[in-house]
Amino acid sequence: MGFVASSKWKPPTDIYETDEALVVYMDIAGMHAEEFTVEYVDGVLTIAGERTARRHEGKPHYHAMEVQVGPFERRFRLPVPVDPESIRASYEQGFLEVRLTKLPARLSGPQSVRVQ
Repeated sequence: MGFVASSKWKPPTDIYETDEALVVYMDIAGMHAEEFTVEYVDGVLTIAGERTARRHEGKPHYHAMEVQVGPFERRFRLPVPVDPESIRASYEQGFLEVRLTKLPARLSGPQSVRVQ
């Protein structure tokens, strides 16, 4: 699994494989489905968006501030071939799930061909 560098903050993400699919599961609460962009180009899946800060009455005095806000981006070089037409994304209860159908494994190993 290859990770591609980016200067934006990175939500925690799990990537796992089933028999049929590759699944990307991102922990990113406080957003709406239309605030994400999900793209797959040349073997790299990119998930991006921007989480805005919650509005407070008055000026809050923070004692701790660990919830990251602002633009984020995660880029993953996928470990298996997938069908780009199969990409599906859903957002529910603070988790973004992206599913891509795996393509059958290509034949590997030595191949011989008769020269004509």
